[in-house]
Amino acid sequence: MSEKKDDLYRDDLAAYALGTLDKADANALENHLKKCPECRAELAAFTEISEGLLLAIPPKSPPASLKGKIASQLPAPQKSFFGDFFAQLQNISFFQAATAAAFVFLIGMSLYSTAQVRQLQQQQALLTHYMEVEQSAVAMLAYPNTETILVSEGIAGSLLINQERNTAVLFTWHMPPAPTGMQYQIWLIGEDGERVSGGVYDALAGEEYTSAEIELEPELGLASFIGLGVTIEPMGGSPHPTGENVLRVDF
Repeated sequence: MSEKKDDLYRDDLAAYALGTLDKADANALENHLKKCPECRAELAAFTEISEGLLLAIPPKSPPASLKGKIASQLPAPQKSFFGDFFAQLQNISFFQAATAAAFVFLIGMSLYSTAQVRQLQQQQALLTHYMEVEQSAVAMLAYPNTETILVSEGIAGSLLINQERNTAVLFTWHMPPAPTGMQYQIWLIGEDGERVSGGVYDALAGEEYTSAEIELEPELGLASFIGLGVTIEPMGGSPHPTGENVLRVDF
């Protein structure tokens, strides 16, 4: 290798020893040092001098103002989720807030309207059922041997019954609606005290009277029962009476 090129590497030895040489020049110098013992010897001398300089400088505490200066240059801590949320709220214009409030109001009204429509549909279905029951009751009055029996216990009412045609309709006056999730259930009472379900029905608030047609299996005749009772049961009815007894009719 030429002496002129060695001189170029020697110029970088001091900077390399101090750690200030850029990476490309440092890599080139390291490759050269592998093949040049003279440069390695000079580098060892420079390294010894640089280490001596570092040890010769007495330690000195940084000024108190340095900590504050460094802290002022650090990035500000990130805001919490709620801090960002409230900050965004402050940036929302009155028009945007009013639009959002109107949108929420419309959603609420839509849900309310849906619930109202569903309730009206349920009431309409119940009224339709009442009309059908009343039509059956009117037809029964035209049949011979149809009896009218007054309710003997509980809420006032009467029973239209035709044992030959195996049909019966129960009428009650001022019957309150069953509690939420509950229904009235009719029980036919056998001579041995056994209860057989005669169907479930509902009562509307404020109605003067409530009607319910007795539902009975074709193979079971009303003549085989001595009376009926009504209890409050879970929605859809129970296999056996479990709730409060509301009324009783003896045949």
